[in-house]
Amino acid sequence: MLHPRTIIPVMQYNIPIVIRNIFNLSAPGTIICQPPEDDYDLKLTTPVKGFATIDNLALINVEG
Repeated sequence: MLHPRTIIPVMQYNIPIVIRNIFNLSAPGTIICQPPEDDYDLKLTTPVKGFATIDNLALINVEG
């Protein structure tokens, strides 16, 4: 899991994040990065590669 405070500097300086599986190092992993401006219309074939869940936890996001 990535905490939002760790993502803010990465986004500010356009640094890509590489997430790897430590149990399967031959797996390609996931790269989180800003796409080039001319690729914003790119259709991703697999936009979500994984997700995490926590039982008995509710998340509320309040924005103003």
